Order: sequence, then structure tokens, then C-alpha cells
Amino acid sequence: CLGGFGIFNVGHRNPVVVSAVQNQLAKQPLHSQELLDPLRAMLAKTLAALTPGKLKYSFFCNSGTESVEAALKLAKAYQSPRGKFTFIATSGAFHGKSLGALSATAKSTFRKPFMPLLPGFRHVPFGNIEAMRTALNECKKTGDDVAAVILEPIQGEGGVILPPPGYLTAVRKLCDEFGALMILDEVQTGMGRTGKMFACEHENVQPDILCLAKALGG
Repeated sequence: CLGGFGIFNVGHRNPVVVSAVQNQLAKQPLHSQELLDPLRAMLAKTLAALTPGKLKYSFFCNSGTESVEAALKLAKAYQSPRGKFTFIATSGAFHGKSLGALSATAKSTFRKPFMPLLPGFRHVPFGNIEAMRTALNECKKTGDDVAAVILEPIQGEGGVILPPPGYLTAVRKLCDEFGALMILDEVQTGMGRTGKMFACEHENVQPDILCLAKALGG
């Protein structure tokens, strides 16, 4: 899933893509979302049709890191009134380098220069469903209820690590059991890079929040 660094699904400097970008620049400058753009609405409608299950709302931003940051903020806004503030991520994970995303990222090289990071993040071994269950149980017992679990269906920066079969399904069930949201970071695996449009579709799993970038923007 890392060919072309997860980005160049349609090649490098594809003339069709270059032409489309140039044409759009002639119509409307790059700007914030305050400027209405029918193409954005068309893309949101297309994504709603492509994404698994009942996912139908899109929030557009500038990068994969920003998509993760937005996902964490959305989960926090939804779960905070319910008294749930903890996030569980996995060892070997890479979710970006902004402050929130970096708190979910597991690599010490990226984390150490910015310590202390955001509180409330825990990491468990990737692919170990019992470790995930234990963490959720421990958080519940101590009153640190979990707002969301965030993970990559296949770890990219971590070394292209595939979880055991059934892992995503089991995590989905645990999230439902404990009332936690499931955030899937498909920045590197999404848009057909694993043989299906989204890697979670290999197990027919629907996340609550799906992060996309790289190949989506080309």
C-alpha cells in the first residue's frame, strides 16, 4: 500500500490531473471553505456513495494529518459530554505530526521533541485483540472511559504490518461494547490501494470516522 508513498494512484504529473487542476484554478482561487464550490459538493456526494455503510458526511482539509486531527476533535466533541476522554492507539502507529495526531503516533523519534503531548492517549500492541480488550476494561474500571480507538487497517510507517484476520472486526465489536468510536486512518490504505476501495472492506467493517488523504488528492 506504500507504492508511490501512498499517493500516486494515477501516476506522477498525469496530464489529465494537471489539466483539471489548472482549469479549477482558472475558475476559483484556492481558499478556505467559506467560498462555495459545486465541485466540493460533488466530491462529498461521491465519497458518500463510495464509503462503507452509512458514512455520508465529509469534512475537507489540507492533509492526512489534518484529517486525523479533525477526527480526534470530532470524537472529543461527541464523547466529552458523555464523560469519555481517553483515546487508544496502537504501537507502531503513525497518524501524523500535529499535536493531536502526534499524541496518537507511537514513534519516539517524532514524539520526544514535543513532549509533553496531549494527555489521555494510551497505546496497545497492534494486532493484539486481548491487549485492546484489557485496555478498554482498565479504562472503564478507573473511570477513564474511552472516547475512541484509532488505528490503521494496515500499518504503513510501522513497516507495512498486517493485523491477524478478524482483528478489525473484533475491534469494531469491542468499540460497540464499550461505547467507543472507531476511527480508521486510511490515509495510506484508502482509495483502492489494497485491492478494495478501503482496506476495512476486506472485513466488511464500518468505522465511525474514516480518515482519507494521499491517493484521494493525488
